[in-house]
Amino acid sequence: SWTNITNTTVNQTYLNLTTTRLYRALVRSGVCSNAYSSTATVTVAPATIAGTVTPSATVCSGANSGTLTLAGHTGTVLNWQFSINGGGTWTNIVNATTTQSYLNLTQTTLYRAVVQNGSCLPANSTAATVTVNNASVGGSVAGSSTVCASGNAGTLTLSGQTGTIQSWEYSNDGGVTWTNIVNTTTSQAFSNLTDTTIYHALVKSGVCPNDTSANAIITVDPVTAGGAVSSNTTACNGNNTGTLTLTGHTGSVLNWEVSTDGGLTWLSIINTSTSQSYNNITSSSFYRAQVKSGVCTSQYSGPAIISLDPAAVGGTLYGSSTVCSGSNSGALT
Repeated sequence: SWTNITNTTVNQTYLNLTTTRLYRALVRSGVCSNAYSSTATVTVAPATIAGTVTPSATVCSGANSGTLTLAGHTGTVLNWQFSINGGGTWTNIVNATTTQSYLNLTQTTLYRAVVQNGSCLPANSTAATVTVNNASVGGSVAGSSTVCASGNAGTLTLSGQTGTIQSWEYSNDGGVTWTNIVNTTTSQAFSNLTDTTIYHALVKSGVCPNDTSANAIITVDPVTAGGAVSSNTTACNGNNTGTLTLTGHTGSVLNWEVSTDGGLTWLSIINTSTSQSYNNITSSSFYRAQVKSGVCTSQYSGPAIISLDPAAVGGTLYGSSTVCSGSNSGALT
């Protein structure tokens, strides 16, 4: 079917057609019969619809892959584009298919397709965003120290991490087993530890796997125990020898001490072993050891007492005389 257009010129315009049209002119020469011109076809292609790229995703930096798909478009894909500055500038990708892959991205990237239908203007699809999370970095914990098993306290601090703290953990068996601590801050307190304890934090950046911080170690020294020196004995003044032994102590021997005035004043003896000898002492003496466990306060052992008896003195015997055999008597003093 044909529709008349009121136009007797040799030109016919068209504007904003939405469907394909055929045009012809009806011509008459004088009294001759009408004749139709050959037809001209204006083919109208549908407007370009760029469509949508999916799926957007969140991935971990340096260890990621995926495929994006264009759908809902009208026309053919001219190429793809990506942007690493939020869409400020775009870089072409030579790819005329409806899918685009990515691999091991290290920064957030937007992807879109450029589509054109026929002679219509090209159009850009909606973009898919591949959000890249920085890899988790556990960082390190400062505050390693050595403390005494009696009344200790302190605070550990995490720094240099990338991501959020999921929890802390501690181990008091050298790292064989770990116990979770509900704490998502960068500091972890400890107090009154009785065993050497290792601490670390678990850190997670976005969708990336957890990373564990470097360890901090709180070395716990046992409380000093002075022990006792054995054993008390009585010796002869000026003619004596023996060895005293320290037992039941916790810690290392710093030195020994001796007192000859019943423990009022003490003199140091340079000796860090657990035994102390004496030889030909002439005064009753107390001996003790000074013991220290790591950073704990030093303690003195219980003393051993060497009591002295005065040396035996034979004295002088009086009453020497000359007597007759078989008939004598007297007294010696």
